[in-house]
Amino acid sequence: MAHLHERTAPSRGPAGAAVRGGVPDETPGRHAMTTSSSRTADRLAALVRHRTVSDELERDEQEFAAFRRTLRRLYPHIHSSTRLVPLPENDSLLFHWPGRSDRHPVVLMAHHDVVPAPPSTWHHEPFAGVLGEGMVHGRGTLDDKGALACLFDSVEDLIEAGHVPAQDIYLFSGADEETHGTGARLAAGWLQSHGVRPWLVSDEGGAIVEDMIPGARGAQAMVAVAEKGTVDLTLLATGRGGHSSVPVTGSAIERLADAVSRVCRHDPAVRLDRTVRSMVQSLDNLPDLSHLSDADVADRLRSMGPEMAALTATTMAVTRLSAGHADNVIADRATASVNVRLAPGDDVDTLVARLNDLLDDLGVDVHEVRGDPPSPSSPSHGPQWDLLQRAVAAIDPHLQVVPYLQSGSTDSRYFADFADAVHRFAPLRMSRRQRDSIHGIDEHVAIASLADGVSFYRALILGLPQR
Repeated sequence: MAHLHERTAPSRGPAGAAVRGGVPDETPGRHAMTTSSSRTADRLAALVRHRTVSDELERDEQEFAAFRRTLRRLYPHIHSSTRLVPLPENDSLLFHWPGRSDRHPVVLMAHHDVVPAPPSTWHHEPFAGVLGEGMVHGRGTLDDKGALACLFDSVEDLIEAGHVPAQDIYLFSGADEETHGTGARLAAGWLQSHGVRPWLVSDEGGAIVEDMIPGARGAQAMVAVAEKGTVDLTLLATGRGGHSSVPVTGSAIERLADAVSRVCRHDPAVRLDRTVRSMVQSLDNLPDLSHLSDADVADRLRSMGPEMAALTATTMAVTRLSAGHADNVIADRATASVNVRLAPGDDVDTLVARLNDLLDDLGVDVHEVRGDPPSPSSPSHGPQWDLLQRAVAAIDPHLQVVPYLQSGSTDSRYFADFADAVHRFAPLRMSRRQRDSIHGIDEHVAIASLADGVSFYRALILGLPQR
């Protein structure tokens, strides 16, 4: 493992000018650090116009290559002042921005692949990058090219101004976060093999919300300090097929339908970990729930709506069904895809055993199980958390920073086992309608919110520890 040490060589700006405290002495240099939300919006719109869909059926490598060319054109200082780490056979990007020290390296992440978007259901063509009504419209504006544009805008401005960060910074943008996360796994492996232990990893996750937690007044910056595990599995029913004019009892489709019904109606056991407890206790406007049992707290959270209910247990959702090949043929095979989000304290083996018990009398098998366990939990206190709170205050000093458990998975899961702290927070304001548009229709981000995102990342970088 490489020895991490403080660098003592003088810091220089891109043009060779000496810098003090990592920021050039010249006033024009400071002025150059400012950025406009309209410029960020224009850049984001250009990135949205590349159809970087990572779904295996729609993936187009030419679109990913064009995206990388656009990124280079929009952010020339990043590409000239950082080193691009080669990741074999992957379109993901890992940039190394050397700092004055490598004692507390930081990984700042935002992926550029997106999920499919059938255009017929959108008001604006999802890959047109339309600007209007004070918004940038299109697939990826929230998940996750919006955060990427904010991150890269802040870094581009700082580099142009001659800033040298206090610590090494790695910028990572995954090209397959929505599918396999192979790029993130490769990037994490590269860091580990080169002796780099991130002091902080910042990835997508929570957002700035006002309507997520009933009873909480004002806006909250929801920062996930842990995430559920993600497991995909297949339910398989087989049976005798034949001509549909001679129906059979207990066909593969019939038994699979019963299995799907049981999965959808299954009431999971409460699994309320300390991260969810911390969330509840940190909300000033909610009644004190610390004296309640896990079951009672879970009941309160479930009464607050589906987003809060999902934090209380392992959840299962049937996402795909497949059976048959002709209208007049009884299928001899039927499958259902199930996506599971494992709560902390749960594991894959226990999940499979639970499903086998649930479906035991139906003759439906559980197979093709693949996924990741729940992540370790990062502390919601200490120097990393303090830095994050100061960065959020750069957006709005009145925002309450709230730790929580994230239901969705992110690329950061590959860094969680060896990083000192992992925070999952996209510094964008998102209404419930906007949150519903993620992986849905009419995804959009407010142009004014992009300025908040740039301010957040700038404050985070400028606030890194000096030693």
